[in-house]
Amino acid sequence: MSEEALNRIIDDKIASIAPKLEQAVSSAVVTTQSTAAHLTDQLAAIEDMTTKLEQRILFAREKAEQSSDENFTRRVAQLTESLNSISIDVGKILSNDVTDTEWAAYLKGDRGIFTRRAVRLLDNREVREILAQYSGNDEFREHVNRYIHDFEAMLRGVLATRDGSAVSVTLLSSDVGKLYVALAQAIERLRN
Repeated sequence: MSEEALNRIIDDKIASIAPKLEQAVSSAVVTTQSTAAHLTDQLAAIEDMTTKLEQRILFAREKAEQSSDENFTRRVAQLTESLNSISIDVGKILSNDVTDTEWAAYLKGDRGIFTRRAVRLLDNREVREILAQYSGNDEFREHVNRYIHDFEAMLRGVLATRDGSAVSVTLLSSDVGKLYVALAQAIERLRN
């Protein structure tokens, strides 16, 4: 009998607790579903913000590259103009005979004419003359040093770009590059 009474008391207690337990579980399920929906909304908002941020970063990177390319192009154009101007002075020292045709071509916009002319003038005798002029003529030494400095600055800028190696080969094989190599070799800069 006592066992039966004890079982009844336990069953009554369980029967009285069961509805409260079911209500607590239902409440927990509703809260969990609400929290899950809220987290899903927040994750969607974070994903949207991440996508927009990535787009902004990509846009900013493209603008920076474009600006950098434009600045680099402008700087190379300025250095090339400077090199062509200096080559006039180098060419004058190598040969005083500048034709009216060459000056007319220069004035019409052919800025590389004196550079090409200086490259044509360079042979072994001229290389020795460059070294002699470089050693004894301060003005010539200043022009040669400035030409070499400007060309090397342009070359460093080119090498720092994405396709720098290929472009540097083209630059060195151009007239301004050939004159650079000839001047640098004549003053033994490339031999050290």
